[in-house]
Amino acid sequence: MNVLMVASGPSAGLINKLNLKNYTVVAINNGWRATEEWNYWVKALDYKGQKPVIIPPQEIIKNYVDSLNKFGGIRNCGFSITLAASYWVLDVLKPINMFYLGCDMNYTPDSEGKTHIYGIGSDIQKNGISDPDKMVEDYSNGNENYLHDIYMRFNNIALKNGTNVYNLSNDPNTRLPFKRCII
Repeated sequence: MNVLMVASGPSAGLINKLNLKNYTVVAINNGWRATEEWNYWVKALDYKGQKPVIIPPQEIIKNYVDSLNKFGGIRNCGFSITLAASYWVLDVLKPINMFYLGCDMNYTPDSEGKTHIYGIGSDIQKNGISDPDKMVEDYSNGNENYLHDIYMRFNNIALKNGTNVYNLSNDPNTRLPFKRCII
């Protein structure tokens, strides 16, 4: 099985270049806005954004904490909904390949001021800082490589579980450290 993880960063627009019949699509937070052809929706517990219309067999994943606990708990797995969704996928769906779009953690505004496919992220609007940068601020203990390390921890666990992990983004400033694979 191939799983496509799609969040709401600008590279999520590349989803239109894929034949989604080849993937199980997991939308993260506002990633459901990139396509109507998603299978699972994983949202942060504090998600306050617009919610999708669920068309069966689409499913909302409400419990990913058990999966996080199987892989060391939230402190070890990281305080990121992308990572929470990733650990859930690894635990429950057990894919051969996981591909990521819109997960770049690059919040540089485009020419229209947008940081996401839908506009400006609510985390930036409300807190003045992106969720990944807030996670680094709160949990890195001064480790400037925290984001890289916490995502590579997932990558290494995925590989040990027989799952390859790829970043499909064309964003030259992606902070997602997974092996690049161009669409």
